Amino acid sequence: MYFNFQVNITARNPNKNTIVYYRKITAIAWYKDNAFAYVSLTPFDQGKKNTSFLQTAMFEGSSLIKLKPRQLAEYYTETRLSVYNDLAVDLDIIVRYKYWGIKSIRFNPPIVQCRRLRVPLISNGTSIVSFNYTKCSNGYFFVDGNADDN
Repeated sequence: MYFNFQVNITARNPNKNTIVYYRKITAIAWYKDNAFAYVSLTPFDQGKKNTSFLQTAMFEGSSLIKLKPRQLAEYYTETRLSVYNDLAVDLDIIVRYKYWGIKSIRFNPPIVQCRRLRVPLISNGTSIVSFNYTKCSNGYFFVDGNADDN
């Protein structure tokens, strides 16, 4: 499989008392339950009650993936329709956080999963289908119960 796509990633910290220190971020691209590419993103610090643009994860290259007969049939259908319905991007992160002046140790919370992405195939610079914003599951590795979304 040859691939060349990018994913813009934002992270939201809804907590009014917590600073998050992202120390390691690995974006993992999947197709039909096969991991096919890994990209390391730049570590950063995220302030309280903040939405931050991480960076664009660029996945480019080729990878051999094994598809079962049904998955292969789905691949051919998706290629014919110019939209892939079973791409996914996971984020494997290591973080620290500071809550009311107390810093935690580094830890690896549950993987953030962005599943069932509907990604259009772009040919000759055009796409017949648009890509929409996708909210990913975050495992709620820490949530300030006193935080409000206002």
